[in-house]
Parts: sequence; C-alpha cells; structure tokens
Amino acid sequence: MFNTSSVCSVNNTARALVSQRACQDEHRFLVGTSSMHEPNEVSVLQYYDDSNHFDTMFVYDHPDEVLALEASPKDPALVLTSRQSRSAFKSVTLWRMPYQSAEEIADDDTNNFAHHLTHDRLKLDEVATFNQSQQLPQVTSLRWHPQQQSILCTDHKVVSSWNIREASIEKHSAMILGYDAHDTQPAGLRPFAGCAAWDPHHSSLATVAFGHTLQIVDTNRDMEVVQSLAFAHDDTIRDIDYNPNKPQTIVTCGDDRTVKFWDLRKLEQPLLTLMGHSHWVWSTRYNPFHDQLVLSGGSDHMVNLWRVASCSSSPWIGAEDDANDDPADIKVRAIDQHEDSVYAVAWSAADAWIYASLSSDGRVMINHVPSTEKYKILL
Repeated sequence: MFNTSSVCSVNNTARALVSQRACQDEHRFLVGTSSMHEPNEVSVLQYYDDSNHFDTMFVYDHPDEVLALEASPKDPALVLTSRQSRSAFKSVTLWRMPYQSAEEIADDDTNNFAHHLTHDRLKLDEVATFNQSQQLPQVTSLRWHPQQQSILCTDHKVVSSWNIREASIEKHSAMILGYDAHDTQPAGLRPFAGCAAWDPHHSSLATVAFGHTLQIVDTNRDMEVVQSLAFAHDDTIRDIDYNPNKPQTIVTCGDDRTVKFWDLRKLEQPLLTLMGHSHWVWSTRYNPFHDQLVLSGGSDHMVNLWRVASCSSSPWIGAEDDANDDPADIKVRAIDQHEDSVYAVAWSAADAWIYASLSSDGRVMINHVPSTEKYKILL
C-alpha cells in the first residue's frame, strides 16, 4: 500500500473523469478534455499498483469539447460523451473505443497493437448520437444504469431517460426540471439543474437535483415525482450518488460547501452533514465495495476521503481501547496536492482501496485508502 500519490496528466483542460467500470481486472479510468481551442480527446489511463505507476494507455480523438462522460458498466469499449462544438452545437454521443476488448486485441497483429498503444491517436467509432440541439442547454450529467441499458441525461432544463438498442438510442421519458403538479411557479423561474443518479436498488427510480431541490422520479411513469424536497442544500447541488449497499440512502454535495447524507424515506432532515470544504463541492462518490468510505472533491483544490460509518450498511465498533478516539464519522485523509479545482472523483472498479481525482488543469491523481483504515473496515 503506497502512501504517496501517483500522477498522470492529459494534454488539455478537463472536467470529466470516470472509472472504466466494466474493466474489473485493471485500474482504468477515462478522462475527457474540454478545450475550446485545442483538439480534444478521450484518454484511457491505467494505474499499476505493484509499481505505483500511472500512465496513458490509449488516446482517442474527440471532435468537440467533452462536457460530461460516462462508461458502460458492462462493455469496456462503450463510452458516452456530452459534447459542444465551437459553433455551440450540443449533442450526446455513444462511442465504441477500439482495442478495449481482449478479443479485439487478440485478432490484431501484436506489433500493430503495440504501435497503437505507444504512438497513435485512435479514432472513436460513433454508434449513435441523440439529444442534438443548438438551442438547448448543454448536458451536464450522464448516468448509465448499473443493471440496464438505460441512460439518464440532464441539462439545465430537462432530465430524460433513454434506452440503448443495438445501433440506436430511443427516448423513454422526460421531465422539465422542477415540474410538480403542485408547483405554481413558472418554469422559467425555477432554478437550474444540477445532476441525476439511478437508484441501483429499484430499476426505474432516480434522484434528480435542480438548484437546491431534490426530486425522486419514476422513469417508467413518465418521470412522475414520487417525492420532493426544496432547500436540501443552501445553494446549487452539484452531484448525487446512491449507497450501493444500503437502499434508500444517498449522498449529495454542492455550492454551499457541504456533503450531505439522506434517508429517502425521511427527507425532512439529512442523516449527516460534513463541512470539510472551503469552496464549492463538485463531486462525491460512495466506495462501490465498502459504503463506509466516501470521496468528495471541490473548487478548494481538495480531495477528502471520509469514513461515514453511521450512515453505512455496517455498524461501527470503533477502536478496541477507546471508541471515543475513533468516531464513526471522520475525515480519514485530506489531499491538497491538486493545483486547480477538482471536478471529479472516482473509485477503481478493480480494487476497493484505490481512487482517482481530476482537476481542471488535466491532472489526474491516484491515491490509496490508508492501511490503518482498511484494517478497521475488514477486521
């Protein structure tokens, strides 16, 4: 277990980072660049934990600025990007990345593959493009359902769900953000959207954030609002994630500098509020294996690793000698090595103890959960 960070940089500014979730044998992450003037790319980065080495494996040319990025949970070759051209044309595209399956590599000449790996910028193969417009706001959030071929797509006005077919994408349902049958406020005065996330424990439910409001919606009932809470945060909500092990539990973060945990059955008050950032919090993620661990990253250049055992699926026993010295909820580690705003954090799909963070200067950093914390969770 390494105590030092490993760093890899892409060639441009960037805001989008995700784990390559379908690649569960290697530590791989996808990064999309967001330059308005230079050529953009989607890069596949791989971390080697035996040597603490982090490197770029593949670079794919991307035609436009990448505003949001999402990887398929089942197929390592599929990736979604929200894109905006220099003429302000906006769309969401499903791509296939060559050389991301063992079969494809095996079918290629070994020397040819090695050349691609070290020299070439590869071409993305377009599968389908949807949600195209020059007038609509840019899509800022993409979420792929963990079990189904369904996508949540959120811009500043609308949240929509889409179903992926073999060679096409079809709209399933959509809702103007902030709409509620009991809401008399004009749509144009409702706050801007933040993000959305699928409920991994209920196939059709999702939580949507717009401004400071949370809504739980049913995508199979034309985005019917099941539950709503205004002023969940004091400012814009930037990210949502569901607890993978404990149903009805989510984490949110936002411009009020807080990270909050919620029981969706009792939305009146958060279960827990964390105050570990001095500026906007852009991203938060539950550990996919151990829900006691949560990441957050913000405009204060910080990445925080939290233990939130009081809201987890496992009870916290604490230190054997003195539980008061080892509380259930604590900031385990604060990483201050980024030199710009941290826009995204992600856990490795191959290891519960490795995570990545991305700052807007294109710097991607790998870190580890401390061994002491790991043993507390496992033992």
